[in-house]
Amino acid sequence: TPETKSSIVLTLKELGKTTLFAGDGINDMAALKHADVGIAVLNSPNPDVVVSVDQNFDFLKDDLCQIPVPVIQGEINGPNPESGFFANVKAVMAQKQREIDLIDRDEIIRVNKLRKQGKRTKLAHPTAFRLKMKLNKGLGDGPGQFEASTGGAPLVHLGDASIASPFTSKTSKVSAVVDILRMGRCSLATTLQMYRIIALNCLTGAYTMSVLYSDGVKLGDYQMVVVSILITICFLWISKSKPLTELSRKRPSARIFCPYIILTILAQFFVHLAVFIGSVWLVDNVDMSARVLQSAEVDDEAFKPTLLNSVIFLAYTMMTVTTFAVNYQGEPFMTPLRSNAVLRNGLIALTVIISVISLEAFPEFNSLMEIVPFPSTSFRITLIALLGFDLFGSFFADRLLKTALE
Repeated sequence: TPETKSSIVLTLKELGKTTLFAGDGINDMAALKHADVGIAVLNSPNPDVVVSVDQNFDFLKDDLCQIPVPVIQGEINGPNPESGFFANVKAVMAQKQREIDLIDRDEIIRVNKLRKQGKRTKLAHPTAFRLKMKLNKGLGDGPGQFEASTGGAPLVHLGDASIASPFTSKTSKVSAVVDILRMGRCSLATTLQMYRIIALNCLTGAYTMSVLYSDGVKLGDYQMVVVSILITICFLWISKSKPLTELSRKRPSARIFCPYIILTILAQFFVHLAVFIGSVWLVDNVDMSARVLQSAEVDDEAFKPTLLNSVIFLAYTMMTVTTFAVNYQGEPFMTPLRSNAVLRNGLIALTVIISVISLEAFPEFNSLMEIVPFPSTSFRITLIALLGFDLFGSFFADRLLKTALE
């Protein structure tokens, strides 16, 4: 009864359980409203199949219209009108099937033999063959499709259960429960990784615009545009991730402020901070007087490409790539990074571009990006090592904390 279903859901909720209820009728409305997750299940075949039936069933409607009206009225007024009427309809369809079989049975056998021998041929009675194909499609997979095709009750319609529940399944299968769990976990994992990525981007950006700005570090217009477009595209690529087909036994974290998320953000930021400090130290070893002079001109609004600005730009761009690559959640809640081809190839391409700029393989491109020439080969190698340390250091810090705390 509706009261029993509702009381079961309420009892489970009082025990601290998270409840999910699937129902298909008005007697399930109370339980659907009380459940934490409600799913309305429609008792109907797949609507995609229904569409194909409606498109190929016109000829049967003409045949059914030939049934005498008194016969139909007599069936309606009888003790069991629906079964009698549709029994008569099915008899008409069976007769049509027998007529078609007599016409093209031998012809189909002959054509099939010739086609197996590799010879091209056509049916002698193509009209009868097409009529048979239409009849087979019109018969469908069951009485539900037959009733819909002959103008009976609609197969898919939203009822009271759909109004009372936030989710509605178009099929009568309860596999929608697993689909909702998979997609829900994927959405939760995506939300958590977004918070982590935004937090790290804010921390690195704040350090760049405060501490490093006091040292005279500035980014050019082209550089700011590149970084902004990079962040936007990476967020777009992350949105392409999809849930896995199998439901994992493991659950994602239900809270943002959990030990793992807080510690991994701090650990990765400390790695980024070490790379920033190492970049400044690398420039100081080359020409400290130039950096001191640049610090004295911090209030000058005009951007001037300098060695320090170029190194910090490459480090900051690499940190953005590292943040997206390391904090992508992946398995067991969504497709792993190796399967997300768009994001994977994009991050690899960006890493290659940063490496090419650091190695000065194309000086014209470096000039376009407002990167000054680097003083020596050892300087370029040390810069590449710093960028690699940022990537692998952040990765291992995150994975160690994930193994220890989750």
